[in-house]
Amino acid sequence: MPIFKTLGNRGESRPKISYHDTKEGILNVYEEINHDSNPFFVTSYVRLNAHFPGIINRWIKAHKKDFQKKIRGTHIVPDDEGELPYARDYLKLNQQVRIWPALRGARMDFSLYGDKLAISSLGEKPFVVVVKSVDVVSALRPMFEVVWEDAEDIK
Repeated sequence: MPIFKTLGNRGESRPKISYHDTKEGILNVYEEINHDSNPFFVTSYVRLNAHFPGIINRWIKAHKKDFQKKIRGTHIVPDDEGELPYARDYLKLNQQVRIWPALRGARMDFSLYGDKLAISSLGEKPFVVVVKSVDVVSALRPMFEVVWEDAEDIK
C-alpha cells in the first residue's frame, strides 16, 4: 500500500490515494461520503452497524434532520432481512435503494461520491481506501449503474 500511495500522489493527472484503518479515519471517510449531494453506495448496513454500532440510525436521523438539503443517495444492499428496515428508512428520505442478491456474504463496500471512490473492507480488520480521480469515477459510474439495473426493488 505505501508504494501505491506514493505513486498516486505524484503529479496532477495521477489519482490521489489514501488509506484509513483506524475507527476515526474510517468514520471520517463515511461522514465525507454522507455529506456528498449524490453518493452511490454498494454497501451493507448490517456489516457497517456491526463494526460501528448505531451508526446507520445516526445517519438516518441526521438525514431526517437535514431533509431539506435534498441529499440524493443511491444504495444497493444485499438481499437480506436485516438490511430491509434500514433500506425502508432511507426510502422514506427519498433516497433510492435496491437489493442485489449477488451481494450476500460480500465483505467489501464501494462508494462513489464527487470525484472519489471509497473501497471499504468490513471484514475482521476494517479499512477504507479512497481513490480521488475523475477518470476512475467516470469509468466506474456506468458499472454501478449496470448493477443498479440488475438489482431489485424492495417489496
